[in-house]
Amino acid sequence: MKAIFSLEEARKLDHSFIKKYSLSESSLIDGAAMGAYHVIKDQVYKKRILFLIGKGNNGSDGLELARILSEEGADVHVFYLKGNPNEENARRRGYAFKVVSSFSPYDYDVIIDALCGFGFHGDIEEDILDLVERVNDSGCYTISLDVPSFMQIIANETIVFMFYKLELFNPLSREKFGMLQLVNPGFDEHELSLVESDVYLIEHKDLDLKPFSISDYKNTRGHVAVIGGSEKYPGAPILSAKSAIKSGSGLVTLISTDEVRGVVLSSYPSIMVQRASEVDFSIFSSIAIGPGWGSGDERLFELAIESGKPIVIDADALKFIPGKNFGMRAVITPHLGEYKRLCKALSIDNGLSSSYKLKQTLLDLSRRLGAIIVLKGSTVWISNGEKVYIYDGHNPSLGVAGSGDVLTGIVASLLASGQTPLRSAIEAVILHQEAGLRANKKFGYYLADELIMEIERP
Repeated sequence: MKAIFSLEEARKLDHSFIKKYSLSESSLIDGAAMGAYHVIKDQVYKKRILFLIGKGNNGSDGLELARILSEEGADVHVFYLKGNPNEENARRRGYAFKVVSSFSPYDYDVIIDALCGFGFHGDIEEDILDLVERVNDSGCYTISLDVPSFMQIIANETIVFMFYKLELFNPLSREKFGMLQLVNPGFDEHELSLVESDVYLIEHKDLDLKPFSISDYKNTRGHVAVIGGSEKYPGAPILSAKSAIKSGSGLVTLISTDEVRGVVLSSYPSIMVQRASEVDFSIFSSIAIGPGWGSGDERLFELAIESGKPIVIDADALKFIPGKNFGMRAVITPHLGEYKRLCKALSIDNGLSSSYKLKQTLLDLSRRLGAIIVLKGSTVWISNGEKVYIYDGHNPSLGVAGSGDVLTGIVASLLASGQTPLRSAIEAVILHQEAGLRANKKFGYYLADELIMEIERP
């Protein structure tokens, strides 16, 4: 996992590392530019490139990168933001650049944004807003250095220096920042890896599921109960049940209406069924409750909670959450709309206006409910009340009906196999996201049933 820091935290860490190791500003700028060069050199080869250069160190990063590309024979043009540059920036402007005092973005193939980094404070001037708007409307491939300037530039790619910045992962604005590439400008790699945070980026390598042993069979691989379904949404709990099986559960029982049970009995022989009035929760290893449940059944919800089994709460069961504390046995999986409604019901600010506020809200909400929170969006935020874990999905193909039901089934399956709620949530999100990538590559946009078939558990 890689640590993520807010802009303010990153600024303080940057200064502390420079002081601790007596690193020169100039050498770090050289390192940042060279790292950026190796990331983008193939994309900008034989392209007409416009650099937007600010007055500070972010502008210096851009100037050094422009110099390197110029010496490689690239067609580089430079536009300077008005105002007096700092000393390092002024020194680097001495290179023989092709400087333009005005420009049309349509004359370029690539724009490299080095107007300002995370050190910007204050209001944005009108002429800068006009510049930002022209860049965003140009259709040029835009690369931002460290962070998109003023957090207003819309980038196809952002080359992040030193640490990932929390502000880049807000689910409401993630699409503006494009592909994220992390570059170390010259700090000791091991030293960077030791810096702790309360937010971490999770990736494929963080998947740590152990394969079942050769002696495992259906009764040792966990028994999942799926509660949900209604006349309007008969398919949702079936998707959860199927994904639980595909994720490794030995047994899955669906508890639903007569109509849904009839569909299962006629079409899905791998799934067992029960009536709500007949349920014995003691036989289950975990419970998934809510998919397609419609108005639901609060009495059955209470019985499921009182069973003491690890539980995934999703969709139509979320309305029964206010006033509860689940003792960290529950994983709650709202999408953005459900999350907003839950926060409103609990009379708390949802925090979506900023990444820092969202982090604090999720930490507080997890502690208040005694549950792991999995907020589903373009980025997936997971909290256990102590830390936040983010998966940078960046995969719009998962925005398909039933995708959340599939995730619910995966989480329930991992809970049934004995994983902790936090590990179940993290592992399930990785499995779900990677299944989405495979399904997208195979089918383009796809059905939730096709997504299930791409789940690959070790």
